[in-house]
Amino acid sequence: LGWQVVVPVGAALGIITGTLVWKLTSSAGQPLLAGAQGLLGEIGEVRDDIGSEPGRVLVHGELWAARAIEPIATGTRVRVVGVHGLVVEVAPLDAALQEVTVT
Repeated sequence: LGWQVVVPVGAALGIITGTLVWKLTSSAGQPLLAGAQGLLGEIGEVRDDIGSEPGRVLVHGELWAARAIEPIATGTRVRVVGVHGLVVEVAPLDAALQEVTVT
């Protein structure tokens, strides 16, 4: 093979490899946003009333079973203050300054 083929192919491979290494190393420093840590503090909207029985909230485009200390009506914006397995604990935005918990 002549240098007319080797140089462009080598340059292209070098650019691709450099880009991949840069992307992989820059993403390693990102915080974990999956699981409970990804939900805590997030804002959602009540889709089914939360009362004595768990209701449903929409958070991150997903419907979650939810419970709260006090009843919360459909349409209320809430903040996730705790995660207990597959059930999130929520509080209305104005009362969401409570300590967040994960169990």
